[in-house]
Amino acid sequence: MRESIERSRETFESQTFTQPKTFTRFSFSSLSIKYRLPLLIGILLLGLILVFTWASYRSMRNTALEVGHADLDVGQPEDAHQVCTLLNRWFTSPS
Repeated sequence: MRESIERSRETFESQTFTQPKTFTRFSFSSLSIKYRLPLLIGILLLGLILVFTWASYRSMRNTALEVGHADLDVGQPEDAHQVCTLLNRWFTSPS
């Protein structure tokens, strides 16, 4: 019984007090092509999606602003003047 306790204690100590693992930097080139290629394709697709989403957002924003300005120009001039006056008061009023 005493021997089994000693063995389990030695096993526990050898597992617990080993040298800490050193962490190495991640290197993309250390991956095999099996993992590198899908990762690269995924990153490229994500980049394309982000670029086209941003371009679409900018285009829609500019179009909406142009339509809004056209509506103000074509619409009732007194309404546009009232809106501008209200916005000027709102932005310039002390808080």
